[in-house]
Amino acid sequence: MIMLLSCEKGIGDTKIIVPVDVAVSLKVNSLYGELFFLGQTVRELRNESISLTTPDFDRANKSVKIVIASLIGNVEVVRK
Repeated sequence: MIMLLSCEKGIGDTKIIVPVDVAVSLKVNSLYGELFFLGQTVRELRNESISLTTPDFDRANKSVKIVIASLIGNVEVVRK
């Protein structure tokens, strides 16, 4: 089953907590900020769009597609 989470935001940081057994597909559009994705290297976002996916996304029983549009602010996706 694939769930969809969509967030549109003007200014401010966004933190999304994903359960450890859920695969993730992430698309972020940002004018200015940083992306922290599941412990990977921090990526600076400067008027760009980026897509990242966990390796198990296509075959996972539980998965979530996250789409975030933000003008200014950091985006963080973590597992708990």
